Amino acid sequence: MFRKNIRDFYSLTTHEATPELLAEYGLSSEFINSDIRTYANFGAADITGFEWSIRHQLNFLPRWGRGLSLFANGTHLKLSGPNQDDFDNFSRQNINWGISFVRPKFQVKVNVAMAKEVKLNRVAVSANVLPDMFRYVAPQTLVDLSFEYQFSKRISLYSSIRNALQDDKHTLLMGAFTPEHARISVSQRAGSLVTLGIKGVF
Repeated sequence: MFRKNIRDFYSLTTHEATPELLAEYGLSSEFINSDIRTYANFGAADITGFEWSIRHQLNFLPRWGRGLSLFANGTHLKLSGPNQDDFDNFSRQNINWGISFVRPKFQVKVNVAMAKEVKLNRVAVSANVLPDMFRYVAPQTLVDLSFEYQFSKRISLYSSIRNALQDDKHTLLMGAFTPEHARISVSQRAGSLVTLGIKGVF
């Protein structure tokens, strides 16, 4: 368990362009009906949470299963405080787990990363954006695979697949009353990244 008290963090502020502010920033009066957005150190927020991790070698298996191991770890956070909505790039929960099989000449690994939604930033009010709307990254589950085979002490073949299940990335734009069908702002289909190569040590 832990608790972090964060003060004067870096965040975006928006102010109405008054004649005094225009003079302070050296801007002409043509911007009098505009908003001035700038970054500043301000605010207070508290993060409480806990982290956990386990790793286990499956030594009880028969000889064919020796070298098989499991791991899992997680981070769980809660954000509070008067300026919690001004805290950007915040993820409430991340869980990673996987399995590996390692033998003298080869190894195979499967890693799974599961993330809750990530709160990115507040969105400026406009004709299409209501007050107190935020941009998020939707929950994602990414599966990575890797393999390596050693022909000799100096030569080995390796391969990896990032995002093997081709999970899409969705950016959400929503507030307290945004219906679910209207939340997706951007969808990205990155596919899988496949790497294949030979490593040599000389």
